[in-house]
Amino acid sequence: MLGLVLLGALWVETSTNICRRCRFYGTWHCLGQGMAVSKLFSRIDAGVGDSGTLLHVLLQVTFFLYGLFWMWHSPLLGFIFTLWIPIALITATSPAGFSWRSARAA
Repeated sequence: MLGLVLLGALWVETSTNICRRCRFYGTWHCLGQGMAVSKLFSRIDAGVGDSGTLLHVLLQVTFFLYGLFWMWHSPLLGFIFTLWIPIALITATSPAGFSWRSARAA
């Protein structure tokens, strides 16, 4: 149950804080999450501030640690929980990756 609560919190935070600023907003890029978010929330053109980034990272770390717990008890389930972490870190930190940390170009 805790995993579902963490996943729900991460989805809501990502949807309201990150997806609304992403260059792929309103597309099928993240398995349709951008489409769902575009139906619920309007786009934000300003970049994410430090407090928003800290909240996002703290939720990711909490979810990652929960995934490590399951990796110890059930390796396949733990792998599924933690599979998205390297992909998110690579795309969010590379210069050509997601642009949710900077203001949208006009």
